[in-house]
Amino acid sequence: MKTIQVERLESYRARYAWLVAAPEIAGRTALARQIAAYGEQLAVVDQLIAEQRRYLPAEHARRDAIFGEMVHAALVVAGIVESYASEHAVPGLRDQVRLVPSDFALARFDDRVTLAQQLHDAVLPFVPELSGYDLTPEVMADLQAKIRAAAHALPTLRGVIISKQVATVGLAAALQRLCQLERERILPLLFPLQKSEPGFYRRYQLFREVSHRRRTRAAGETAEMTAQLQAVETIGQTTRVDEDTKLAA
Repeated sequence: MKTIQVERLESYRARYAWLVAAPEIAGRTALARQIAAYGEQLAVVDQLIAEQRRYLPAEHARRDAIFGEMVHAALVVAGIVESYASEHAVPGLRDQVRLVPSDFALARFDDRVTLAQQLHDAVLPFVPELSGYDLTPEVMADLQAKIRAAAHALPTLRGVIISKQVATVGLAAALQRLCQLERERILPLLFPLQKSEPGFYRRYQLFREVSHRRRTRAAGETAEMTAQLQAVETIGQTTRVDEDTKLAA
């Protein structure tokens, strides 16, 4: 996430928590419903963040380990068969199996799978003749299994990368949706509280303004706005205490 997205999300979370806890909201069904929708959208954002933060280095390490196993098995088979082909002067076989580590290291991952599979297919007909070189059907089956594992690892990693990219795009849209929910559904329902609950309404407006200035203004101005918000919060609490005292009297 970009810094500005993190700051926006923090402000959305803070305002949501503040609204949920506000006693002035009690009994206002339509407003409570929209605040609940706001919370649901925050949950959507959390899901996208989790998808965006999937640990790609771990996926890369897993892929490298699987390919390392395949390359090692392929080079072992290639070395055995090259020795056999040289000793018995098998035409063309030596050229087919002559592989060194750099052949794999310099190739794309897809091509590494192809190289290993071509080696396997070229050697397979000669396996009965290679029993004296410790090249058994089990060794070839192990190589084939490692080739399949490597081939399977590539789409899995690509899927993680694509999911991360999709989540990154979706996250921007989800944050915009939060902004729209607040501006188009919650604020209109809060407006009547400007008269019935003026202290609450002013605190909410200051809360939004402080959140905005934290993203756009200097630290001094932010501190000043935060102090104003705390002052209004204190006034609001004093007002509620006075009202409760009068009612009790």
